[in-house]
Amino acid sequence: MFKSINDKSWLWCKYYRKLKSRALCLLHQLTSIFYIRHKVIFYSPAAFQANHVLPVINNLVVDGVVSVVLVGSFDKIKGCDYYSKIDDLPFFGKYSLYIATDLCFPPAWMSVKTVFFGHGVGPKLDYQSDSSLRYFDYSFTACRPIHEVHKKSGISLVKVGLPILDNLGCVNGMGNGLNSTLNKPLIVYAPSWSGDSKRISPLCKILTALEVVENYRVIVSPHPNFFREGLSREFSGLENSNVKLNYPDSGVSTYEMCMQADVVIGEISSVVFESMAIGRLVCFDGNEKIYKLSGAASVLECFKKSVPVIDWEMDIDSQLDQAMSDTQWKEKREVFIRDYIFNVGEATNIFVKAIYKIIKI
Repeated sequence: MFKSINDKSWLWCKYYRKLKSRALCLLHQLTSIFYIRHKVIFYSPAAFQANHVLPVINNLVVDGVVSVVLVGSFDKIKGCDYYSKIDDLPFFGKYSLYIATDLCFPPAWMSVKTVFFGHGVGPKLDYQSDSSLRYFDYSFTACRPIHEVHKKSGISLVKVGLPILDNLGCVNGMGNGLNSTLNKPLIVYAPSWSGDSKRISPLCKILTALEVVENYRVIVSPHPNFFREGLSREFSGLENSNVKLNYPDSGVSTYEMCMQADVVIGEISSVVFESMAIGRLVCFDGNEKIYKLSGAASVLECFKKSVPVIDWEMDIDSQLDQAMSDTQWKEKREVFIRDYIFNVGEATNIFVKAIYKIIKI
């Protein structure tokens, strides 16, 4: 008897919450007709994700056709409204489009079209196959492998590309003492993070090899989550070595670092493919397991044919010297990335036009 009462109470609470949500949604729809100006919301839970949509935001601000609302880990931009949390958004307003760089959704009361724009082009296809993707109305895709995976979700797809690649001249200075010994070519090693330790590259082995490199200066720029998740101990030994460590609070993103580099070393991180697109020599650190566990074995086979693969047991200087002098890698890299990333150099305009089309401007 007691259990039955509890069950009925639980069902009533569930029904009440659903009814309340629908009522608020209807009220929001009705009140939005009193507002003329469309509002486009960009939500990004991390700064490194936010960087991928900044060219689009800047373009919308210059156009002045819609109001731009930023939520999450954005720097404040003149002409945009800013809120630190999605729940802080005002109830009243003509919210026309919600664009998220992660699998996060707007409040239940908000009657709005939703767009998923996954941050970057790293082929972590198991993440891109998440079942919650189907709750978005659209996916703006940046590269072919992710586009093919998103087809299975049944939502509307738009091939936009990666806006961050459109303005290659907009790079911050290196700063913070990272540009010492400028007479040597620069290597940037950019290991990606995973909650599954089996997917992380053998950092101890790789860092030990990089510490004895002589002909190049080396900067290690790890994924910010290494520092958030208490895994920075992997890099603690670099403090007294010739290898420099780029911390998340340095003011220089890994992407900006790679734009200054002569050689970029990595595995599945988006910056590896972005670096290929901007013409940097990219080398694979050999971590095949992360591709296979991410459902990207087919991408791996094409990738390995397009870049040198580092053997960490052999002399690193001689391998890099040979890779830099071998002109075949430039052509192979260009062929690969041309097929991999959509609309290089045009992504921002295509992204903005897609926004206007959805909200019928």
